[in-house]
This record gives sequence, C-alpha cells and structure tokens, in this order.
Amino acid sequence: MKSQVEDVENRFTIPMECLSTSHFVVAEQTPDLLYFYNDMIHLQDAYWIQIKDLYEEKSAIINSFEKVKQEFNASVSDGSVTAKFRKALRIFLSSADAELPSLIYLFDEVERYLESLVIYFGEDQNHYSWTQVIASLVYFIEMFKKAHNHNKMENAIKKKSETKVDEK
Repeated sequence: MKSQVEDVENRFTIPMECLSTSHFVVAEQTPDLLYFYNDMIHLQDAYWIQIKDLYEEKSAIINSFEKVKQEFNASVSDGSVTAKFRKALRIFLSSADAELPSLIYLFDEVERYLESLVIYFGEDQNHYSWTQVIASLVYFIEMFKKAHNHNKMENAIKKKSETKVDEK
C-alpha cells in the first residue's frame, strides 16, 4: 500500500496554493462543502474491499442458486420422504428467484460505478485499480484537510492581528 500511496502522491499532486485558493471560494459560496470528507468516513474501509471477491461472490451465488434448482428438480423422483423438503425448497426458490435479479443488479451497479469512477479520474479501467482510486481520494482529502487547517490558522492569525490593530 505504501508504494501505491507514493505512486498516487507522485501522480496526484495539487499545489497547496491551489487548494488554499479553492478553499476561500468554497468557504464564501458554500461553506458546508468544506467538510465534504465527513460524508466519506468509510472511504478508508472501502480500500480493503477486494472487487475480485465481489465478482467471485456474485458467481458463487448464481451457481449455488442453479444447484438448488437442480436439487429441487431431482427431488421429484425421491418419493414422499422428501415432500416436506420439496415444499420448503419451493418456498425458498420462489423467494430467491424474486430476489436474485435485484441482487445481481446491485453487483452490476457496483461494477458500473467502479468503472465510472476510474474513467472520471481519466484512467484506463483495465490498468487503474479500485484501490488506486481510493488511495487517490484519500490522498486528496488529506491534502484538502491540511489546506483547510492551514487556512483556518491563517484566518485566526489575521483576525488576531486585526484585533490588535483595532485596539491601538
């Protein structure tokens, strides 16, 4: 991860002056945006999500559902011993069959959002990973917070000096 963050730092450098300048514009026009990072409190956690695992989970769910259908169809010839099992399985399949498309849709939405996010950064989704996107966002937020704190300190110093000038 350290090498990825260093790579992000090398590729994604925003001069502190730019962040400071944009900070003043945002502070005047929409001060709530200065704390946008509060809406991203789980960003660091997202770094650890392995997208490959999500794809594998989606595939496993679909394959397991198909196996359950096969088991249900095979249980027809099992006789009356499996009547309760078939009834329970029929109820499960009915429910799962209704829910599976929405679950697959959610997996597909995650994939589309990831692709869109990588493209938004102007990168090729085949060569720029999810973790690199998150690392870039985390680095940007850290830089923004530094600029924000720097500007707050400068404003406090400026106000103190203005107060001292007014007192004289």
